[in-house]
Amino acid sequence: MNAHKNIVLGVVISEKSNMNFESSNAIILKVRKEATKLQIKNEINKFMGVQPLSVRTANVQGKIKRHGQTSGRQKSWKKAFVKFAPGTDISQFSTTE
Repeated sequence: MNAHKNIVLGVVISEKSNMNFESSNAIILKVRKEATKLQIKNEINKFMGVQPLSVRTANVQGKIKRHGQTSGRQKSWKKAFVKFAPGTDISQFSTTE
């Protein structure tokens, strides 16, 4: 993996991620498919200055979409569930303002 590429691509914004953010002090991130849990943890610590407690990952299959008679598939991607210690200020990740 190239060092110049960012591992974290963005924050997943959905109802479930917002509930998860508020209740358990965790966020859901979209990450590169080849990223490991340790790489994700290190990047969050390095660039955001916050030490995560745990990182869980899941591969998401792209949905099949149709346009008329033709069908195709959206890109598959990887998401990371990152949990932080209680009392950690993670307001920079907040999806609701």
